[in-house]
Amino acid sequence: MDNLVSIFCHVPNDMPEEDKLQELWRQHDRLEQEAAQMGQAVEHCFFHVGEFDPEKPDKVFLRLMQCAQAKELGLLLIENMERFPLSQQAKIPQMEVYFVQEHQQETFGSLAIQVEMDEDLPQHGYVYFGL
Repeated sequence: MDNLVSIFCHVPNDMPEEDKLQELWRQHDRLEQEAAQMGQAVEHCFFHVGEFDPEKPDKVFLRLMQCAQAKELGLLLIENMERFPLSQQAKIPQMEVYFVQEHQQETFGSLAIQVEMDEDLPQHGYVYFGL
């Protein structure tokens, strides 16, 4: 588990359709390269398109929170703070987040949150698309 990371790629809804997938894969490739330079392999990859409502998380963000709560994430790589849709004050499970552009690592969230399991989510999966 020490040599595994997860990556989070996000684009907003207002981006032109033809650019969304291209931008998601650009982020993916950059974060995967960063992981390799750190000597780590990517275990989970979260692709998200749209906006977040912490009170009503969509399936991709719900799965991210479930993995964090189950301590399955290890280190989460994100390109920059603007790509991560929640502030440090958001009620999310404990997770270590590394911002590639800023070269800083922060701990987000609180272990107190309880996330209910959505029955139609895969129990074991490694790539989550929110398209």
